[in-house]
Amino acid sequence: MKSKEKIDLCRRIALGTAQFGIDYGINNKTGIVPEKEVHNILNFALENNINFLDTASAYGTSEKVIGSFPDRKNFNIISKFSNCKISEIKNLLQSTLDNLKTDSIYGYLFHSFKDFKNNPELLQVLKEIQSTGIIKKIGFSLYITSELDFLLDNNVEFETLQIPYNVFDRRFEKYFDRLKSKNIEIHLRSIYLQGLIFKKPDELNSYFKDFKKSLMDFDKISHNLNATKQEIALNFCLSNGFADKVIIGVDNFNHVRETIRAMEKLETINKSKEILDILKTENENFLLPFKWESEKNED
Repeated sequence: MKSKEKIDLCRRIALGTAQFGIDYGINNKTGIVPEKEVHNILNFALENNINFLDTASAYGTSEKVIGSFPDRKNFNIISKFSNCKISEIKNLLQSTLDNLKTDSIYGYLFHSFKDFKNNPELLQVLKEIQSTGIIKKIGFSLYITSELDFLLDNNVEFETLQIPYNVFDRRFEKYFDRLKSKNIEIHLRSIYLQGLIFKKPDELNSYFKDFKKSLMDFDKISHNLNATKQEIALNFCLSNGFADKVIIGVDNFNHVRETIRAMEKLETINKSKEILDILKTENENFLLPFKWESEKNED
């Protein structure tokens, strides 16, 4: 891979920082990332042209840990808010800015569509704040396509959209053309399905019994392509020309280093994308983590 191509790919990566503040992810075995390791991760990211971070007020101490990083201003930071009333939004945003030790952020998103449905006036308040330069872009983090249908059908104006997308989950693909025609940034998240794709089928509890075949099929594809599941999942998303950012959840320093190495397989995966169509599913019981039963529960 040429150096310029690698730099361009790295600039499309955003680090997901939930694990910086909470024990997050079905495959997370190490818990919250220690602050010293977070700083090592962020230094390494900047050295490799990764300068986007995704966080949220719901991610425990994630914002504060990012704020403790000396070179935090070299990052474009997106944060998300939830369970917020109109009277609280300005104070909540200020709390985020204080945590991050900054005067402005790249993006501020609705973390829950229900917050917008319950208080649509919140968007107008955010636009007023945006006009001051404190927020560059406003948007939504969505989970199901009906939420996006509502936004588009009602001509709701926003600039950034986070959506789940991975080798199994293609539900939002049909909207990509329309979103780009509106100059809306598309940020792909859950590209590893919160780590579920790395699980062995026999490690899963009974809730996933109907999905084990899909995971076994993915194992076979990985073997046939001589590529790891991480390489396939990452490059499948990076090869999507509509995606402005691909959000990578980070558990530890090695994950960032492995992400950069995995990009070397981009051409291989791009040539073999049709093979992955067998994995597509619309089953939201599988695709939406908030529907999963806890892996810690006994069967």
